[in-house]
Amino acid sequence: MSYFSPNVNTGGGNTGEKSIWSPVSDSIQSPLSDVTSRSEQSKKRGTNNLHRPWRHSISHHHLAHASTSPSTTTVRQFNPGKQRLRLFIAAGLSWLVTVFFCLVLGLCLWGFSQLLLMKVWQVKMFNALIVLASLWLGNNLSGSLKDYALMARWRFLAMKARPIREADLLMHCESLRKVLKLLWTARPSSGWGISTTQLGCIVWLSINLALAVLVALLGLTYNIDTSLYPELRYGLVSIAKLNTIRDVWGAENPSFSAQLGAANSFGIQGQDYNFTDGPVPGQDGLHVWGSPYTPNIYANEDWTEMRYYFMDLNTENPNLSVLSKRYVAVHGNCTQYPIVSGGNGTNTRITYTDLRTNENVVLDAVRVGPGAVTYISALNSTCGPRCSEIFALQSGGDDIITEPSFYHCNATITPVQGLEYYTSAAENATAAKEYELPDDQARIMAGAIGWTGFNFTADDQYQYVRYTVDSWWSPNNPTNVSQMAGHIMEFAIEAVAALDNNGDRILTQGWYPVPSQIVNVEWKWAAILLAVIPGLHLLAMLMVVSWAGKAIIRDESCISVAKLWRPILGRLGDHGCLLTGDEICEHLGDIKVRYGVMDGFSRSGSRSRENDIAQGLRFENEIVGPHVRHVGMIEENDLAGDESAATGGIRRASIWQKTQVHFPEGLYDGAGYAEAGSSEDTDDDSRCRRKLPKTVCVNDRRIEMRQKLRLRRLRKKGKA
Repeated sequence: MSYFSPNVNTGGGNTGEKSIWSPVSDSIQSPLSDVTSRSEQSKKRGTNNLHRPWRHSISHHHLAHASTSPSTTTVRQFNPGKQRLRLFIAAGLSWLVTVFFCLVLGLCLWGFSQLLLMKVWQVKMFNALIVLASLWLGNNLSGSLKDYALMARWRFLAMKARPIREADLLMHCESLRKVLKLLWTARPSSGWGISTTQLGCIVWLSINLALAVLVALLGLTYNIDTSLYPELRYGLVSIAKLNTIRDVWGAENPSFSAQLGAANSFGIQGQDYNFTDGPVPGQDGLHVWGSPYTPNIYANEDWTEMRYYFMDLNTENPNLSVLSKRYVAVHGNCTQYPIVSGGNGTNTRITYTDLRTNENVVLDAVRVGPGAVTYISALNSTCGPRCSEIFALQSGGDDIITEPSFYHCNATITPVQGLEYYTSAAENATAAKEYELPDDQARIMAGAIGWTGFNFTADDQYQYVRYTVDSWWSPNNPTNVSQMAGHIMEFAIEAVAALDNNGDRILTQGWYPVPSQIVNVEWKWAAILLAVIPGLHLLAMLMVVSWAGKAIIRDESCISVAKLWRPILGRLGDHGCLLTGDEICEHLGDIKVRYGVMDGFSRSGSRSRENDIAQGLRFENEIVGPHVRHVGMIEENDLAGDESAATGGIRRASIWQKTQVHFPEGLYDGAGYAEAGSSEDTDDDSRCRRKLPKTVCVNDRRIEMRQKLRLRRLRKKGKA
């Protein structure tokens, strides 16, 4: 078996002719190479086969049965089953990467969708993870499909003889732009129908497009909406001014009497606010948005305590408020005192018995009416620093309320609770005090239901407010102790709520609300896409590896590809170093090539096997065996019968006839172009008398001389 490659005769004394085919001396190992080193090289290569699934190696079976040491380092064994296994493992790893990134995307969507609010850094992290995972997924899919295209091209090239331009496009089928160009180039010559190559291009483009679209559609399965819960940031915040009870339309520095009247006005404003007896939201976990236009007041189950939680506003957008953890509570109780005289709704003076001293006390109620309730707040309360004493008279004299009733009540407003979260973050003590409700203002708010802001006489220690009959504060039915205490507490806490909602506000250091985001996922479609993407990837992998694995898959190395095309491009000789691919195709003409297998030539006639080996026409040994096939790009013979190219035509025709559609298991070695020898050529110089370039004969002799020199060196080493 002989090996030839394009070469230039540079030896002295020649005519300067250039040979297209000359022996490839650099691809042949010395006939006396050591078997042990050969085996060790094979073992070293075996460790990287999974990383380079296209790499083939010599079987240890041939090494074990070798009776002599000669071998060639360029011979490789092709085993379809092992190649397919290596391809499946390599492709399977890329598929596992796809599964991994799909899981990452699914976990990101699930994890962040569980958050009821996302802060800015969490939104950025979510976007970064989704973008990076999508990019990695897309890149892995793109890279995997390119690898599959590089596998499939060898099967396509082996299917039939193709024009060299079409074969060149197939060699670059990892580029979708080249696939589109191939789709047009591979159209049938008749102009009708669709070729197998075009069908493959359409399928491959569809798979690439489908996977790209599926990855892009993932972005439509989720959206980032505004959360139902605010995010808190530290800075300037708007809070109620609690050290002054002032109507926004009143004087800047109201007097004490003006603050009394303003407290009653705030109580009237707050009578339409919501009362809730359930748990207070936003206290144990996430904060909740405030409701500045309809504040909520919270009471315990038996309505003996009522709380109001202050709202903090965003200074730049007052419509954004948060329900804080700060609150005040009001407690109240009443005692019914017996009426000795009066109270019929026409006489302002009543006489009642004070149960604390068991003395009769005369009180001028001033404002009374039949069936109406008059609330009387005392300026000289002694029940505590944050407590007010309130008297309540329900006058008799109408058809429903026939008998009057008189009550003595106490209402107390607690200090602001939950300040630790705010005062600990305050920059100084002054800022911390701005969150507090002073004692004087607490007493004013506690007795708000009975304040008018003025006294009828200079020394009068009471102020009187009569409410309309059938109103909430003056029910048209006989009252009792608990009902009266409830009304007084409600009015007081409503006044505090109205002050927070409609009163003066100040700016201080604290936690202000800003909108936060939340991830809403359409899990139905997200789950489908995250399952279809790896499923389609797996389908493409199985199809390509199973179908393309029947051919010998070569690696994508430019050097390997150059070796493959060397017999075809050798026609150009030393010319055309700057030609483009299209120009090379034009120079080569309308030849057709196919990727296929060629059997090695077995010479017959008087020429012996040993003589062939000695002449450099055949390099084989016990390790390689008597039958070595060759794989490469083979030219279809379109020149049969042309006398002017008889020799070359016969050579190419013989090779083409020996080409096999399938790639059988066995040993392979290079391109393997050889001329068909004659049985009458028995002497060593007969090849030079045939119509072969002179460089072939010269290079054959050079190989023979090198072999002799190697034998002499080895013999000398043996004697030593």
